[in-house]
Amino acid sequence: MKRQENPIRISGVSLIMVLMILCLTVFAVLSLITARSEWKLAEKSVGFTKSYYEAEARSEARMAELSSVLEGQDAEGGFSALGEEYETQMTDGRLNIIFSESVTENVRLESRLTFDGGLSLESRRLVRESGNSPEENPPLWTGKDDNP
Repeated sequence: MKRQENPIRISGVSLIMVLMILCLTVFAVLSLITARSEWKLAEKSVGFTKSYYEAEARSEARMAELSSVLEGQDAEGGFSALGEEYETQMTDGRLNIIFSESVTENVRLESRLTFDGGLSLESRRLVRESGNSPEENPPLWTGKDDNP
């Protein structure tokens, strides 16, 4: 009896080549997924940065408006000249003014100014409207169902 020969032979080199192609395909797919997520993150960052600088420009415009309103007045006169849209308080003969501009839905840019014959910017900071403050943290699950 003659031995039947298998027409398809898979040698060790062919098997290694198939495994290499499979590995390279998996790495290519993973690289594309990573690149896509990085692109989305970059777009989100660009959007926030643009909104931040627009809010900062609005804040600078309000400071210029305040400067013209308060020009030639002392701190007490400035206190009475400002309307309800600004949070104001007098401390040590200086007028402290606080206002904010919206950056995003949950973030605002808060500006703190001091007026003592001249207007100066004390601080500017981002404030989150809601979310991760210690008072607003959601209750942690203790491992037991609260519902009987």
